[in-house]
Amino acid sequence: VFILLLILIFVALTSLISRYGKINIYFIPFALLPIIIKTFYDARMAFFIHVITMLIIAFIVPNSYEFLFLQLVAGIISVFALQHVNKRSQIFWTSMIVFLSYCVVYFGFSILHEGSSINIEWRDFIWFGGNAISLLTSYPLIYIFEKIFGFLSDLTLIELSDTNNPLLRKLSDEAPGTFQHSLQVSNLATEAIYKIGGNPLLIRVGALYHDIGKMKMAPYF
Repeated sequence: VFILLLILIFVALTSLISRYGKINIYFIPFALLPIIIKTFYDARMAFFIHVITMLIIAFIVPNSYEFLFLQLVAGIISVFALQHVNKRSQIFWTSMIVFLSYCVVYFGFSILHEGSSINIEWRDFIWFGGNAISLLTSYPLIYIFEKIFGFLSDLTLIELSDTNNPLLRKLSDEAPGTFQHSLQVSNLATEAIYKIGGNPLLIRVGALYHDIGKMKMAPYF
């Protein structure tokens, strides 16, 4: 439902803007789609859904070949540039890289079509800038989708791994031995998961909370 909803939103938005809107089609932040999906799934799933959605939208927009090529490049770059959505700076730099990729590819297409830079529609670069700024909305959108569909993002894992979390503070007060044990297990597990290529944030949080029930009978530690 989550994936189908995202596809429908982008297809419907593109259809409305291409028919009735005065906004350029390149203003729509299509790279937002793989960024959001990758947050909850993986890079392969994100790129696959992005390709499928862009193929559907290519039937709606004019100059579909140029559109599809531009969006595929932007999608690939957004998937590989944003490894983990756990820092605001990563989203900012990803949006900047996507903007540059749009500009370079579009400039190349324009040179091929026009033969010189004189007849290039420079206003389209402004739309690309607006597109890049729109990608910054991925941060709040990830939170909204996470709460609606019950997903778990890296941002939530960071919040849960904070030792100032009320539940971990309670564990520290009521079962300090168990709390120290959980910290040691999380450090060991995190180092181990780095070696085999897993999700260190998920492992750290799991280790921190794995003995949380010992608060009920702390002396039994």
